[in-house]
Amino acid sequence: MRNRWAICLLGSVIFCAGAAAQNMHGTTDESKAARLLEGMGSLHHPISTSSPEAQRYFDQGLTLVYAFNHDEAVRSFR
Repeated sequence: MRNRWAICLLGSVIFCAGAAAQNMHGTTDESKAARLLEGMGSLHHPISTSSPEAQRYFDQGLTLVYAFNHDEAVRSFR
């Protein structure tokens, strides 16, 4: 019984390490520019900018973070 737990634990550690390593090496295409998407909702958080476009990209990035689309959110924030 103890061996089963050790094998399960070892398998879990190996799986998580592989997933973390893949994420660390950047699986996103950083050269792909963000574009403003329509129909993303009305989430708004004011930021200190005079550019309405920058505000829209920020709001879109925030919406994407809440939607767990982190790669697209990073592109919007950049």
